Amino acid sequence: MKRVIVSILFILWMPTSAQAMGLQTYFAKVLIENLNIGGTYSTQKLANLPLSVINTGEEEVNLKIETIIPAEEELENGYEAIPDKSWVTTEKNVFMGVKPKEMTITDVVMTIPFDEKYRGKKFMAFIWSYTFIEQGIGFGVGLKSKLLFTVSNDLPLKEACLVEEKEIPAIGSLNFKVEPEKIYVENVICGTLTNCGSITITNSGTQTL
Repeated sequence: MKRVIVSILFILWMPTSAQAMGLQTYFAKVLIENLNIGGTYSTQKLANLPLSVINTGEEEVNLKIETIIPAEEELENGYEAIPDKSWVTTEKNVFMGVKPKEMTITDVVMTIPFDEKYRGKKFMAFIWSYTFIEQGIGFGVGLKSKLLFTVSNDLPLKEACLVEEKEIPAIGSLNFKVEPEKIYVENVICGTLTNCGSITITNSGTQTL
């Protein structure tokens, strides 16, 4: 049986925050490479990376998670939008009564149909996490996580596709903070070396990386 090889690359590992009411996630922008057509993959089993959202606000909130198909102008260079929302799902998509400082955790699952036309392609999806109220009028905040994945050009054995994801060694608890989160530089002259300041990366996780 042909082995499914999956490599994980964290392109941008910094907290993405919605400041008004307070939401934060470290599942900001994630790239998963070399998936097979006909396969089903879990980010939690592949890399110990579920989608976690923290309520950093002062009030209890209700949280909902949805998959969004990117618009053409939102796509990364070389990527195309997932053909259907069913390609990217979460194990749980509604959390009621999330207390301040509480973290919600759910697995993200990618399912690629067994169709040769998807071989060698690159796909992108958004995972939209947002607060909501059950009734009445209120304000809400949301976070948009970016998930990119590539499909292997190899044609797997059909029976291999009946097996779910292949586990690779977990890479520990990932918790990185980058300060500042954004740096803006204006009026840069082409061909010149410009000092843009410095950044600080803090590893608050449980493993040296």
